[in-house]
Formats: sequence, structure tokens, C-alpha cells
Amino acid sequence: MDGNNNVRGYSDRDPTLLMERGSLFFSQGCYADAANCFRHARDASIRIHGRSSLKCAISRYSHGLSLLCQVPVPVPENDPMALLPKEVDYYKSSVLPFPSSAFGTYRGAMEENYVRILEVAKGELNLAWSLMEYRIDNYLLKGNVLSALGEVALRRGESNPQRYYFEASSIFDTWLGENNKRVADIYVKLIICLEGSDESKALAHGCKAYLIYDALHKKLLSEIDSVTRTANQRRGLSSVTRTDPFIQLKNDEATHLRNNLQILGHKLQRLGLGPSLSLPQERTRVTPAGHRCAKEKVEINTNLEL
Repeated sequence: MDGNNNVRGYSDRDPTLLMERGSLFFSQGCYADAANCFRHARDASIRIHGRSSLKCAISRYSHGLSLLCQVPVPVPENDPMALLPKEVDYYKSSVLPFPSSAFGTYRGAMEENYVRILEVAKGELNLAWSLMEYRIDNYLLKGNVLSALGEVALRRGESNPQRYYFEASSIFDTWLGENNKRVADIYVKLIICLEGSDESKALAHGCKAYLIYDALHKKLLSEIDSVTRTANQRRGLSSVTRTDPFIQLKNDEATHLRNNLQILGHKLQRLGLGPSLSLPQERTRVTPAGHRCAKEKVEINTNLEL
């Protein structure tokens, strides 16, 4: 066998090919193989372009993210951020078959191997950030690196993970715009980081997150109603109840947002928001074929003042 090729059949000297291979493994949920490819791509980039090259920074970021994805998530009762997507979930175009909910879980302390993996991930992501911070204009990539660093810090139990989320929130707020779920998720992570240390800031970010979730939820309900009316008109008086896949997908998204609103609403009340917050009320939902079904909590009404 050619000494420049490993058992999986790709060159360990071509960083571009190694990055492509790593991306393919990542998209298949093979995060250990992806990390191995990205590690070789990093080494090849250092040999060809130098340690301070942006290609090296990208390969370090990819390597660090792949390492983070290998670590199992805490069981929900031990995870303060159980309601939020994990970092890997933001790469849905690549990892849709392998969301973090499908990962292994752990109770209590992590195995020593996973602790070590997180340490290496932090080192790679820190180096990637130091190379990217002042040298590239891809602000969303910068936000992704900072968000990944925040999750690593949280998973390692560091004392100040919010420093990464503050910077990431500034980037996402500017470049993703208003009423973006990624922005709201970052605000919720800031609440959790700040609870017990700076509750006034936690409350302020919580209110912002609530307003975004609320706007997105109402928009989804409007889309569902519109599609449902169109489906009813096409089907006429059909007695057959069928669920349009698009409607079902939107209903699932609305349910997730509603759950976030309820959890976040209770958290904000505990932080001292007071009675101005109105949690979801019940209404009767109509199915596409015109049949009434069980009541569903969908109406959000709030008077939040920031």
C-alpha cells in the first residue's frame, strides 16, 4: 500500500481531500472518523501553509467540533440546557439522522476519556478562534466557533462559559436578524449561565428570548392555519382524516416552541418577572379534514418590558 494513504484509502497529505472526507464522515454521524480526518487535515495544513494559516484554523475548528460531538449528553434531569439544541443540532443539513437526542447519555461524572476529549476539543477550538478572530469576515463562522466553545465550557463545568455566549449572541443578533431561533437559544443559554450570579442580566436576556420564541410560535400557527384552510378547500367534505406531512412538521415545531415558552416563562417568573407574563392558553385545534381534536395550548399573550 502507498505509504501516503491510510486504511480508508485517502491521502494524508492532501488537506482539501481530507477535509472533504471528514465532512462526509461528519454528515454520516461518524464523528470519530471525522475527527481523525480533520486531525490529519490540520497536520497537512501546518506542513503546507503553516500554523497561522486560515486553512489550519478551519481544520482545527472542524476537529474540535467533531470531538465535542463524540461526548455523550447528560440525561435530561442532569442537563440544565435540556430544552435547547446541542451544538451538533445546528448542523441539521449534515447530521439530521443523528441529532443529539440519539446520543448516549451519562449520569453524574463523565468517564475520564470524555473529559480528555473535551480538553482537546477546547484546545483546538481556542486555537481556531485565535487564528480567526481578527482575520476573517465570516462572522457566522466566528459565532459558531464561540458557541461551540461555550458548550465545551459548560460541559466541562467551567465557571464563566457565558463569556463565549455573550460574544456569540452579539454576532448572531447582528447577522441573523430579529426573530431567529439561534439567537433566542443563545439568550436562554445566557440565562442559565447567569442564574445565581447576575439575575438582572439573566432576566433581560430571558425576556428577549421569550419574545423571539413567541413571535416564531405565532408565525408558525399562522402558517399552519393557512395551509390547513387550503387543504380543507381541496378536500371538500371528505370524511377521511389525513395529516399533511408539511402540517405535521409545522405542528411539531410549534409544539417544541410552545414547550420552550412554558419552561422559559416559569423560569422568568422565578427570576422575578411578575404577573405581566401570560403563559400559553388552550384552544381547540381543527385538523385538515375538518375534525376537531383535543385542546392544544397555542395562544401566547405577553406584555414583557425590557
